Amino acid sequence: NPRYAGACGYTAASNYLWITSPEFTNLHNALQQDLSEIIQAKGFSLRGPYNSYDLIPFSDKKSIDLLLTPIMELSVTLKDPKQGVESIWTAPPVAILTGNVNVSGKITLEAREIVTRELMWIKTIPFKKFTFSYRLRIPAFKPPFPYALLMKDVAKGIEQQYPDVMATIYNLVDPEEMQIIKKQAQELKNKKGY
Repeated sequence: NPRYAGACGYTAASNYLWITSPEFTNLHNALQQDLSEIIQAKGFSLRGPYNSYDLIPFSDKKSIDLLLTPIMELSVTLKDPKQGVESIWTAPPVAILTGNVNVSGKITLEAREIVTRELMWIKTIPFKKFTFSYRLRIPAFKPPFPYALLMKDVAKGIEQQYPDVMATIYNLVDPEEMQIIKKQAQELKNKKGY
């Protein structure tokens, strides 16, 4: 299963907000399905997905050569944020928040030998950084910053790049290279008595 990392804004409380945002609900399944299709198209067989390493049955560990884990990381940060009150005469008062949002990220693929979990292969595919402006009207004096209102634009930018990222992954998974890594992984596994 994919793992996720990332940051949103300036506070620990807002970290990983993008993962739970409704705009990203289909990302997990799409990433899992597309990677499975790429691996199978390259001539490899698959087992799983598994929710964690601990949930891989022993019988599968004996037959699996490499454990492939995609890790998606996004960083969503505010730049030049400004806040003003629309009118002190309205009840309740409305704040106007403006600024820019910088978005960057990457998908990292890790292939590890299944028993020792030694890293055998790693590829990192960055997303192109992008920026968009925002103007939000929210009730005044209502912290924290409403990052959730920005996630639609973040998701749209990532969605536009997703096909190119998958095409890059397709090109990076080379059957000849994987056969060499598979042999090295089997040697490690044999040393552990599997």
